[in-house]
Amino acid sequence: MARSEKESSPEVVLRSSTRRASIGANVALQIVLALAVLGMLNYLAMRHYKRFDWTRESVFTLSEQTENVLGALPRQVDVIVMMSRADGMFRDVQEMLDRYRALGGSNLSVRYVDPDLDPTEFQRVLEEYPLQGGVTEEGTVMVAQTIIIAAGERRQFVSPEEDFVRFDPERAMMMASGGTFNPPAAETAITSAIYGVTEG
Repeated sequence: MARSEKESSPEVVLRSSTRRASIGANVALQIVLALAVLGMLNYLAMRHYKRFDWTRESVFTLSEQTENVLGALPRQVDVIVMMSRADGMFRDVQEMLDRYRALGGSNLSVRYVDPDLDPTEFQRVLEEYPLQGGVTEEGTVMVAQTIIIAAGERRQFVSPEEDFVRFDPERAMMMASGGTFNPPAAETAITSAIYGVTEG
């Protein structure tokens, strides 16, 4: 009986609740510190964004010249990719342009207009940037894949089918088209066009 009274004395209860409050405050402090560290890491990751090229030959790593052009863009450059997402080159073009966008920052915007998924937007872009093309018997406008690079009133057009392709004789034996995506050629064409609308 004496032991039970001793355990429930006000002094013991006070020490127990003080200890619990101390542990709770310690846990809360650790959570706040962990959130602060995560927030700081996220902020640093956004400021120092880096894309890695895990391909065997680093085919998507941009040249120093391209980095210099993109790092010193004097004005806003808009890149409009008029290409179907079903096209075999689409993923490669998208990967390369993601790297351009990362280096160009807020001065470089990239958007994709798929004629199959968004014919209305495709038609609107054709009215704003007249492109050569033909009309089928059904009245459908046929335009070759094009990448429009514009800065103000200046614009240049790059053709993935012509400018991004390396002819592969072995592939030509098996397929009607013997071309494969050529990253150095694609980079040269895009960087030259960006330089042309901003500096040239």
